[in-house]
Amino acid sequence: MNEPRGGAKQRKKPRFLIGMLIYVCLFLIAAAAAIWVLRDYLSAFERSQTVNYLEEYRTQQEQHGLTEACLQALEVADSKIQTREECAQWAAELLAEATYPKLLNLSNGEKTVYGVRVRGQQVGTLTFTAVKQEHYDLPEWQLSEEQYDFSAFLSNASVNIPADYRFVVNGVTLDETYITDAAVPYELLSECYEHFEDLPYMVHYESGQFFGDVEIQVLDAGGEVLELEQLYETRFLDNCDERILGMMEEFIPVFMEKYVFFSSDLHGLSRMYYSELYPYVLPDSILSIRLRQAFEGFGYVTPRALKVLSIHTNLVSDLGNDRYLADVIYSTEITGQGDPVVTQEHVRVVICELNGKLQAEALFVE
Repeated sequence: MNEPRGGAKQRKKPRFLIGMLIYVCLFLIAAAAAIWVLRDYLSAFERSQTVNYLEEYRTQQEQHGLTEACLQALEVADSKIQTREECAQWAAELLAEATYPKLLNLSNGEKTVYGVRVRGQQVGTLTFTAVKQEHYDLPEWQLSEEQYDFSAFLSNASVNIPADYRFVVNGVTLDETYITDAAVPYELLSECYEHFEDLPYMVHYESGQFFGDVEIQVLDAGGEVLELEQLYETRFLDNCDERILGMMEEFIPVFMEKYVFFSSDLHGLSRMYYSELYPYVLPDSILSIRLRQAFEGFGYVTPRALKVLSIHTNLVSDLGNDRYLADVIYSTEITGQGDPVVTQEHVRVVICELNGKLQAEALFVE
């Protein structure tokens, strides 16, 4: 007996569903395999991009601190002035601003080199070397070389100051090992060094190297902090007590006026002026010899009139051994054959104290 047609159709339907199920399963397996392969390829491709290694390097440095190569480059700083911790902190703050351009001229298929640039300076290079993978022929990379050089940001400090002053850099008072010259002459005493011994000198401090900006101070003998604009010779040499200043205030105007009249040989009376000047001059001194020699040049041209208009003492300095330097400017009105002429002269007078009395020992015209 023949089976009805409807029964045959019913048997074919389950076969079709089974086939579709098998097809879907195979498709899903193939799709999953394709997705896995794609993800594996994308992962390998990601690992083949050096920029990711660079970003990982930066993250590690931010989270775990500077690398050993970076720290070694900071060792050029003077550890007495700037501690290793201070250097590392400075470098970390600096590198937070860094950019990392790829250096095409140094890079090739086997290595990629990045510069480390900050504030217009290249302070380092990072070299990543390719390591071949078995899959997809895509390379991975590893950091093979790391170089840093912060010398563009290195500084030092130097100053000429009196020996009893202090030079402080970054809170550290520099000791005598930082003195590179213990006999720096004062310009104000340049003529005196040729004729006198045991005069004061400045010392030259040269600090070690440091990174970035640090506090630099100069303290005088009394511990007062001086500003940079106060570091000049006349301040260093302004060291006389009130007793000497009082004596100088009386001595200098009288001595200078008598000296001016003597040197002018007014009316040919130099001998009279010399007798008046003589008590103010140290016997057998440089000045006394010069005054005696001056007689030989007198008598040729003499003024008809002379006025001392002003005498101003800029500085009186204690040179030691009861010897002092007076820096003086005076102006005169001289009348010769024509109209009166006003002149200004700048002199330095070496004055000594002997038995409580002041006498001039030398005079140098600026």
